[in-house]
Amino acid sequence: SIAWNSADGGYFSKSNNVGTDVIYGGPNYVTGQSYTVFMAYKLSATSAGRLLNTQSEASKDWLMGAYNGNPNTFYPNFTVNLPSSGADTVWHLDWATWNTSTNTGNLYASTNTAPTSAAFTATSGSGGGFNQLRLFSRSSATEVQSGNIAFVKVYNTILSITDIQDQWNY
Repeated sequence: SIAWNSADGGYFSKSNNVGTDVIYGGPNYVTGQSYTVFMAYKLSATSAGRLLNTQSEASKDWLMGAYNGNPNTFYPNFTVNLPSSGADTVWHLDWATWNTSTNTGNLYASTNTAPTSAAFTATSGSGGGFNQLRLFSRSSATEVQSGNIAFVKVYNTILSITDIQDQWNY
């Protein structure tokens, strides 16, 4: 149920909430690594799922993008920005950052205007990163989210708000 669509520059599309097919890969940033994850996504239907998740929840439980059909979710392993409303089907550009020096996670969320500040900030010593990234579900193939993901970019540094706004403008 995952397909590549070449329209609009291309994106991966998940058409149903069955968790038997997934895409995963990327770095292991469970400990000691500050990062930024940048994702472009669009939800196509509401389902009780995770759009971007860690591949190994035994290392750290991490998610970004959407949960329960609502966008702008970020869970860096200790507290969650979990909107209970706001489901939509527009394209989102979101950036999640983690600073290992301050144990702080931020989510910068946008649709048709560039972000000017963090939409969500949380601090905890138990937070952090992920061990690879998994598109469209939890590692147990549950909480599957349908939708479109155009790209996921991982940076081994924290992008500033100026960097994020420059990317949004580009």
